[in-house]
Amino acid sequence: MKSFFFYYKQTFKNIVKNNSVFTTLIASILMYSFFYPTAYKAQVAENIPIVIVDEEQSVLSSKIISQTASSPHIQIQAVTGNFLEAEQMVKNQKS
Repeated sequence: MKSFFFYYKQTFKNIVKNNSVFTTLIASILMYSFFYPTAYKAQVAENIPIVIVDEEQSVLSSKIISQTASSPHIQIQAVTGNFLEAEQMVKNQKS
């Protein structure tokens, strides 16, 4: 195991010593960090059907459900107090 870490450390030392490899590494990290998110920039989740499991049925949980329902990106298909019922709805692709 010691030899593994020795060679691991040695590899990074060699990368830093070699200017062309080190420059390529830094440039690829910068380019990847710029171009990767641009593909997903315009994607917004809309009309997501969900089932809410409200086992507590308290004032706070009702408030959270009503605030969630007011979101234009979410469609509440059902509110239930039974997790197994909600799981069955998801399996039947009702949500």
